[in-house]
Amino acid sequence: MTAEELVEKKKLSLIRPILKEARRLGVTTSIIDISEGIIKFSYGNQSFYSVGDTLPFCRKYKPSLVKNKDATKKLLSAHGLCTPKGVLANSFDGAIKKIKEEELSFPLILKPLDGLRSYGVSWDINSFDQLKNAIIHVKKIRNIKNSLQSKSFLVEEQFSGVEFRVLTLGTEIVACAKRLPAMIIGDGTSTILQLIEMFNKNRDDNFKIIIDKIVKETLKKNNLTVNHIPQIDEEIQLRDDVMLAHGGRAIDHSQRVSNELKNICITASQSVGLEYSGIDILIKDTGSNYIIPHEYSIIEVNMHPGHALNEAPLIENPTVNVSKKLLQYLLTNLK
Repeated sequence: MTAEELVEKKKLSLIRPILKEARRLGVTTSIIDISEGIIKFSYGNQSFYSVGDTLPFCRKYKPSLVKNKDATKKLLSAHGLCTPKGVLANSFDGAIKKIKEEELSFPLILKPLDGLRSYGVSWDINSFDQLKNAIIHVKKIRNIKNSLQSKSFLVEEQFSGVEFRVLTLGTEIVACAKRLPAMIIGDGTSTILQLIEMFNKNRDDNFKIIIDKIVKETLKKNNLTVNHIPQIDEEIQLRDDVMLAHGGRAIDHSQRVSNELKNICITASQSVGLEYSGIDILIKDTGSNYIIPHEYSIIEVNMHPGHALNEAPLIENPTVNVSKKLLQYLLTNLK
């Protein structure tokens, strides 16, 4: 079995681009253990091992800490960083009581305490009835997704801003991507359905816009149907989440990272004890040449960030080969 075959067999999506770049750069690989998915990467007299879908970057604290969004928020706040105002609860009545005590303002967002990839997240909650539905939804997701272990959830004020994924490595910023939810832009003649079909022609099968229940509900909320014809340059948002797998987009903004943004993201990564991380941050972007976070909110710190969204072919206008930078960090002789 080759390393490529092992990666595909175990669906190691984080290692796949690393392995591809390793081949291009002349880094040799060998399988150490098939059951655990252990691969050895070697270059000259240097080597490192990937285990499953993880690379050997340092973590000072146990993984469950970073998975716990409430504990992460407390650590970030302790280091002077901005996070959404919110409460931790495990029931509808408990959530309402805490929301009133903390005087949270609508719209709200609900997140599972230990969720990944937007599973179970509900946006634009503008009433307690909608909050109740969101709690029912997260309970259903918990029964489906084995990764959701905690019965608790976070309810937070929804911060309005542009979302960025910033990759940190040691004391440097590797890459920065602006993330956009699934949307289409009108041409004055095509229906929403036709615009979605045109958008999907340029997307891999795993990253197309699917007209599912969420898209239909989003359109209905705005009194629209797939037969509506948007005006020229009119933007129609189809979902709230920014996942590429749901038709979201990523646009490279690595050259716009300001010193202020760098300091915030490096501090965030170090505050939770990570050598390599993906910081999801909302910023009221001023539109200047550099992303200056005068107002911002860190919404998540990822300890195993999938960097595929930060490099070609998924990112638009790519300027950084993230896989190469990670390999050069782990194999210092590699140029």
